[in-house]
Amino acid sequence: MGVALRTLAAAGLGALLLSVPTVGAQPSVLPRATVDRADDVAGPQIHALYVVPADGVDRALDTDGTVAASVANWQRWFEGQTLGGGLRLDTAGGDLDVSFHRLAQTDAVLAARGVFLREAIEQELRAAGFGRSDKVYAAYYDGSTTAACGGGAWPPTVAGNVSALYLRATYGAGLPCYDPMLSRSGLQIMDFAMLHEVLHTMGYVPTCA
Repeated sequence: MGVALRTLAAAGLGALLLSVPTVGAQPSVLPRATVDRADDVAGPQIHALYVVPADGVDRALDTDGTVAASVANWQRWFEGQTLGGGLRLDTAGGDLDVSFHRLAQTDAVLAARGVFLREAIEQELRAAGFGRSDKVYAAYYDGSTTAACGGGAWPPTVAGNVSALYLRATYGAGLPCYDPMLSRSGLQIMDFAMLHEVLHTMGYVPTCA
């Protein structure tokens, strides 16, 4: 896995930075799917997921536009910083492909993993078929933790290809990390956080930087 991800990181922004159409301010939303739909284009790309724990409340953030809005927010910002070069997103029929997955473990069991929550999520996603070496999986996890607001791999030091935001996580004096309504209203700090974790999972920045 480390070799595959090092290859992906080496191709890095050269492969994923493309002049691609921006997902609109109010992107179209596909019906729920529990599998990765057929890709519009080949090559390394970022696949979005809405993930809930076994006992978690399904807020349908994959079908109400929240995940699509968050991805559109950070993609639009990134394009503005790179003269129009965005990250290649996994789309189906021109719309962002967002998969839904309910994990087998409960919120409490997963939260007990602490800073290794991301690894626990990745293990289950991989077993469910979300494990292609040419994809980075951006998982919007609707579960809790007090260890962090999100996490990402950093190959080869931290192997993996899942980046995660913990939508019910808290920090400090119980302050929430994420408010889904904010993403639907415009760019919020946790949209940046997902982009941050995605870039780490692509292997950036190297220790020699």
